[in-house]
Amino acid sequence: MKHFIKHSRASVENRILLLLDNHDSHISIDVILEAKSHGVHILTFPLHCSHRLQALDVAVYGAFKARYNVAATTWMTNNPGKTISIYNINELAGLAFNKAMTRGNILSAFRKTGIQSFNADNFSEEDFLMRSVTDRPATAPALEVNNTNADDNLDPRDDDIQHENRKDNTNADDNLDPRDDDIQHENRKDNNGYGETTQAPISKLLPDNTF
Repeated sequence: MKHFIKHSRASVENRILLLLDNHDSHISIDVILEAKSHGVHILTFPLHCSHRLQALDVAVYGAFKARYNVAATTWMTNNPGKTISIYNINELAGLAFNKAMTRGNILSAFRKTGIQSFNADNFSEEDFLMRSVTDRPATAPALEVNNTNADDNLDPRDDDIQHENRKDNTNADDNLDPRDDDIQHENRKDNNGYGETTQAPISKLLPDNTF
């Protein structure tokens, strides 16, 4: 505030209007008292309106960014293989600042915002309407379950479990363990006492004293 008062030459006899955005960090009791004692009237913009009413945002910052990009591109062209560091930013920003902060751009910014010359009709009511959710068609209702074919809704895992638990009684012999059959044949003796009558090797079918 002291810097502004010094360069604007504000005083009780030469009153100055200072326009600010409505951020809490810009306003304090000390600032208000200092401004009041030197004839500075503070007027803050409504919330979320700086893109329309703040002169810097409307016409000055855009020009500054464009000029800085040009200066940075020129520097990289003249210094191939190098990157811009923090030690180069001040120089590049200084070049952009002098070309963007011109009298013409500043006057244009105040004119576009309707501040000077004052223009109450510079914006319409629609420019400051609150944002609303874009209208979208309602989603389609959930599809009804088609019960025409109930089998389609069965869980195949449940069907597998039923098949595993279901015993096929059509042919009971298919469920016999072949090893059990061999044991029965091995233990069965024929009427002549010549050993087993199974498909065992021939050495087992004959008595030991046959040859």
